[in-house]
Amino acid sequence: LKSEVTIVGAGVVGMTMAALLIKQNVSVCLIDKKEIRVIQGDNLFSGRTAALNIYSENIFRELNLWNEIERFTTNFNEIIAWDKSGSSKINFKASELDLKNLGYVVSNNALIQALIKQNLSNDLFNFIGEVIIKDIKEEDDLISIELEGKEAIHSNLLIGADGGLSIVREKSNIKSTKWSYNQKAIIANISADREHGNIARQVFTKTGPIALLPFNYKNKERISLVWSIDDDTAEKVMCLSSNDFCGLLQSNTEGILGKLKLEGEINSFPLNQLHADKYFNGRSVVIGDAAHTIHPLAGQGLNLGIGDAEELSRLISLAKRKAKNIGSEEVLQQFHNNRFFKNLKMMGLMELFKKGFQSSNPWLKLGRNYIFQEADKIESLKKRLIREAVGI
Repeated sequence: LKSEVTIVGAGVVGMTMAALLIKQNVSVCLIDKKEIRVIQGDNLFSGRTAALNIYSENIFRELNLWNEIERFTTNFNEIIAWDKSGSSKINFKASELDLKNLGYVVSNNALIQALIKQNLSNDLFNFIGEVIIKDIKEEDDLISIELEGKEAIHSNLLIGADGGLSIVREKSNIKSTKWSYNQKAIIANISADREHGNIARQVFTKTGPIALLPFNYKNKERISLVWSIDDDTAEKVMCLSSNDFCGLLQSNTEGILGKLKLEGEINSFPLNQLHADKYFNGRSVVIGDAAHTIHPLAGQGLNLGIGDAEELSRLISLAKRKAKNIGSEEVLQQFHNNRFFKNLKMMGLMELFKKGFQSSNPWLKLGRNYIFQEADKIESLKKRLIREAVGI
């Protein structure tokens, strides 16, 4: 089996990578350990959510997918971040950059379903599910992906979009640095007796940051909760009754949205930070969470992955038009150069926010308060921070 590019991982980043390449007339074989499932009805609003910035919105517009995706999104035009002690606060508004919105909250299910539908309708796309990668071998100008019980796939380039536990990163000997935050992200859908006002809110507490993102269910106002909480406290919180959970959440968010009610189940996942030392080795390259995972406090993880996909597709298309090998070191080194420090800068900024807000050191708190007060006053600095967040 041959294709110009093989992608491992059928999540949002892998599917977006495939869609971008197909648009550039590049043949793609996408493989995953699971079979594609059709997601319909209410399930398109369920599961994990993502905050798409303006940059990612524009990518989906270019792919002619935004009309399909937009009906499952809730926009936000303001971001407010503060700490529970009330000593630091910063506020970003779309109007400060003459924008309508700063971003959109959408479920991963809605994104994946739109991408699957479009990709499967194209003859350049081939999907193989329920696969286990046995080995990865390079031969001259090709890379071969050997699968258990299935025919091997031969391509010019292998792209790992298979998440933080990437098998492509492991089998391609792409080294990475990783550490645990010793936190879990608790996710749930919440209703409130006050309107969310299309504002994304972030409150920093001693045990971790809490994001309250506007995410409506059909025509009913809802909040998507992402509560990053220390491991030992997370276990206790997950065992609370629904009323006690909402009471604790209401207290930790200082009643900003009034009385809260849980809608559906509570889920959680562990939080780690990872960054590949180099994004490629030979003809294998990693993107998205396979290359870098980031704390979810500002919802930038998926946007960085979509940015990787857009940049890599651009360089592949350019190489193909110049009749160069799309899996060459020249192409992949350029991709690494263009994305590595950009991603690292965002990861560093998130670390600064997290540690600055959570520190109990009085000198650091004093400095943090001063910086945030000044950032909230200085228009040029605020605009720069907003531009970083929305990707423009």
